[in-house]
Amino acid sequence: MNKERLFHKYREYLNVCGSHEIFAVEYIAQLGEHHGLEVHRFRDKLVALVKHGTDSIKYGANVIVSHLDSPRLDV
Repeated sequence: MNKERLFHKYREYLNVCGSHEIFAVEYIAQLGEHHGLEVHRFRDKLVALVKHGTDSIKYGANVIVSHLDSPRLDV
């Protein structure tokens, strides 16, 4: 799923269920699980989606971070 489609689905969800962060975290976690990502939830207000690579961590890591009140991901 590309970024634009993911953003569109998230906006559709917000229109139906509202923008409270607990609902948004649950929705994002469900999307992550559906796409095979490792999902970590913290206190119902934070979610971390993890995709492990095949190379050793000594070659580096890519991290993408976004706030729920920010409707875009800065990659």
